Amino acid sequence: MRTETITESKEALITATPEEGLALEAAGRRLASTSSWWGQTDPTEEDGYQPSLIRCRRTMGKQLAITVSGAVGVVVVGDLQVIVQPKIPIEHFVYLLNRSDTLPRLDPSKGFAAVDTSFWELIARWYLDQLQLVVRRDLIRDYREDRAELRIVRGRIVPLPTARSFYRGKLEPSCILEDYDANNALNRILKQAARAVAASRTLPMDLRQRATWLLRPFDNVSELRSEDMSREVDRRSGWYADAVGLARSILQGQSRGLESGDGGVWTFLFRTAELIEEGVRQVLSDGLPTISVSKKGIQLKPSSLSLTPDLRFGDLAVGDVKYKLTGKDWNRGDLYQAVTFGTGFKCGNVAVIAFGGSTAALPRVKVGDVRVVPFWWKCSEEVAPEQAAATLCEEVGLWLDEGLTQQISASSERLCGLTH
Repeated sequence: MRTETITESKEALITATPEEGLALEAAGRRLASTSSWWGQTDPTEEDGYQPSLIRCRRTMGKQLAITVSGAVGVVVVGDLQVIVQPKIPIEHFVYLLNRSDTLPRLDPSKGFAAVDTSFWELIARWYLDQLQLVVRRDLIRDYREDRAELRIVRGRIVPLPTARSFYRGKLEPSCILEDYDANNALNRILKQAARAVAASRTLPMDLRQRATWLLRPFDNVSELRSEDMSREVDRRSGWYADAVGLARSILQGQSRGLESGDGGVWTFLFRTAELIEEGVRQVLSDGLPTISVSKKGIQLKPSSLSLTPDLRFGDLAVGDVKYKLTGKDWNRGDLYQAVTFGTGFKCGNVAVIAFGGSTAALPRVKVGDVRVVPFWWKCSEEVAPEQAAATLCEEVGLWLDEGLTQQISASSERLCGLTH
């Protein structure tokens, strides 16, 4: 199998045929159109245009220019495997994923964040860890009704089918039995996801063998049913939550389609912006325990439009998280959006948090009464993720203290003006 490694949202040249390029774009369209998790239709696009997370452009020779927009994972087309890595170092990426509540947490002590490890391999190891915890505790069992024709009466007799059988010359009564076993929706979800890992041609053999071993307790669990994916964990099955959540992500990430020839398509992509935003918000919430850090919007009445910044620091300030590497000057759209948030919330202090190296620097900008301050998650390979998190919390905390001091000073001046 040919393997090409690219970076999300960055065009790269790979060796591929025109047919493989068409198959890649088709897989990207399926992901963009089937679930908002994988991508949403851009309202600025023309009607009838179906967007794709994967865009391909032919170049001279046998090369293909490919861009995967805002997603990481792996795409397999026939004998071509395209690994999509995050735009920031994998150690920082996994750290922020661990801080978000969107996916189960990964044990950082196991060293899965190797530079040459694809994100699909990370997710597979992640899922098998969670599945092993479930298997060790034993599978949940439920009572399940089943109907069968028996020689000896068991359970409850079903009168009408039994009468019909009798008049046809069959003496076996139709009975409803209650079986107590592990064949339920949650276990069927876990089984199907483990089978996807075991069958993947792109994963290391040790992972595939481990998935096969973990499938043994599921021998009496049947195939996945269409209604199973809507089943949620309850209080009794709460300890299944991490494994089931990740299993759903694996199953929803599969996009199989028959293409020309013998090749097929297998796609596993995770949208990154939402995960990183949630991770940064959780880091700030933990690092600033005396301040409420949340995501809450306001409606622009009487219209149906709303303003929803990624960060609200109580009543002190608002902020926005930009999952992008910062440049030498402000991005005009990012600055306009920050000013809009500050104006809409009648807040003079707005933070914009982006990603950059240890030397990243942008000037503070004041537009009218709104002061926009840049912050960075220092994501160079020389800086540990824990250190980057601590530095960000410290800098944002000092900025919020500065804003609080300004508010107190302004209030004191207004009070003095009223007394005089």
